Amino acid sequence: MCKMRLGIYGGFLGAIESTGEAKDMTAALKRLVYQSVLWHRYFKNRTEHRHWSQTLDRIVKWYLWEESYIFPFPTETEKETRFSLTKNALLTFIAAENRHASYLRDLRLNANSFVGMKVADIGSGPLPTLAVFEDCDRYGIDHLIEVYRSLGYPIEEFEKEMHFINAKSEEIPVADAFFDTVISRNALDHVDDFERTALEIKRILKPGGFLHVLVNYHSPTSSEPQILNDERILNGFGSLNVRKVLEENDAWGFRGGKTVLWSNVPPHLTTALQTKKSGIEAATPLAAA
Repeated sequence: MCKMRLGIYGGFLGAIESTGEAKDMTAALKRLVYQSVLWHRYFKNRTEHRHWSQTLDRIVKWYLWEESYIFPFPTETEKETRFSLTKNALLTFIAAENRHASYLRDLRLNANSFVGMKVADIGSGPLPTLAVFEDCDRYGIDHLIEVYRSLGYPIEEFEKEMHFINAKSEEIPVADAFFDTVISRNALDHVDDFERTALEIKRILKPGGFLHVLVNYHSPTSSEPQILNDERILNGFGSLNVRKVLEENDAWGFRGGKTVLWSNVPPHLTTALQTKKSGIEAATPLAAA
């Protein structure tokens, strides 16, 4: 039944768009569909599942030198070789990400920005990107952790570096004021309910804690249904005294959109590294439909 519904939705949207008429109507219909409870309940996770399955395939092909993906191909000495092909590829890819400091570069942070702190990453995905931060207690929060595990991501290996909490951002199973810092990169536009997510982030953050989020403003997509803007961000997080650190147009593959970094982290804990670095491709967004 779900497949039938998904086919009806997709076919209807494609039929309208293929006529070349009424683009505004198509955009409005997509907005209505992608923000519906039905879409969130039955279809959005399928899009995310497909993306991370394809990402895993691309990382394996990158490891085998069959397809370029974000970082330069690994040398033979850089390749992990002790485990299965999939696990070797993922561990090699993570090592490359840490060497190139892509997570730090995107967020304009230093490896020692959160020493001694308890740090949460909202929408962490299946990779231990938080491990790049030194001497802190790291938590990845994502409601698809078990899905990632089923796809072949070695979560049990990554748990040596950080904790994973399988939960939606609207309802995180930790005590009030649990974290010193909450960060997020390209994830808040994926949530089902942004306002509830903002309230939950403020609940789990200690008084005077740090918030540091990289968000994308764009038209809704099949897996990124939230239409974010300065007003919604400030309504959600203005009480935390966030400031706009960075604003870029057409970044992360969203033509006509914006990528904005909001933060209340003191400037001395951040960095002015350039966003792009020679030899590293721009990351592919989860969906561009």
